[in-house]
Amino acid sequence: TITSMAPILWLDVDCVEAILRRGGLDAAGRLSATCTDLKTACEQLLLRVGALTEWPLNLLPQEVFGADSRVLLRCEGTGMGNAGLCIVARACASGALASCAQLYLNHSSVGDEGIAVLADACGRGGALQKLVRLSLIGNQIGDKGLEALAWACAHDAALPVLWDLWLSGNRIGCAGATALGKACTEGALAEVTTLTLGQNQIGDVGVEALAAALARGALPRLGDLGVDCFNGKLMDACASRDMTLSLCNPVVTLSCLRPVQSDLHDGQVESTDESEDESEGVEVDG
Repeated sequence: TITSMAPILWLDVDCVEAILRRGGLDAAGRLSATCTDLKTACEQLLLRVGALTEWPLNLLPQEVFGADSRVLLRCEGTGMGNAGLCIVARACASGALASCAQLYLNHSSVGDEGIAVLADACGRGGALQKLVRLSLIGNQIGDKGLEALAWACAHDAALPVLWDLWLSGNRIGCAGATALGKACTEGALAEVTTLTLGQNQIGDVGVEALAAALARGALPRLGDLGVDCFNGKLMDACASRDMTLSLCNPVVTLSCLRPVQSDLHDGQVESTDESEDESEGVEVDG
């Protein structure tokens, strides 16, 4: 149940849940004492679908994690859905996992309802204030879900120190991209350095909204942007800020001001000073 890899402690909540259910607060106290004896704090919390009850997250004492620990919460591939994410969000809003720095929800069947609850928990609930990476790859998030998250970031100071926001492989369209651009223009996600939006349904209107937001100074720290398609306006906005623009589907990379140098094989991108001078584009074989 507890694996010491000083200075890292891993907790598998599938097992911890059973302990807490049997022993309640006494068991939580003993767990905290064990962590103190080990003179370490939890660095990685593995949350599986079997552990999705409110007991583990709410009963784990904050001493388990320590004031300086950077907790990594992995819920990838659990199929937790909106119901499971709502449980996690409510637990976080109540004060659990205050030290969580990275949250992975990849391929977890999460949609708009779950993201809206998470956004509210991070905004009005003040949860996950230390989160630096949020990965939502391969879910069912659409425009409404992204609109809720963008609103919380712009108006409720949600996710104030987030660096990485990964949203590839969802159902986000132009409306969601436009809402995100508007929120970022209002100051949301000011610390984000990487944003991925590939493999969604963002068309020309959404791309132009993102380009306009970047041109107005949104996302001031952004260095890497991943999209499915781009136009001249988005390329210009990225180039003017020395940003890397990645085409996520197919997976090729366009470095607007920093050409990628690599050994080329069939199907890879060729980027040279000469080709950039002539077309400022990329060539993809096949």
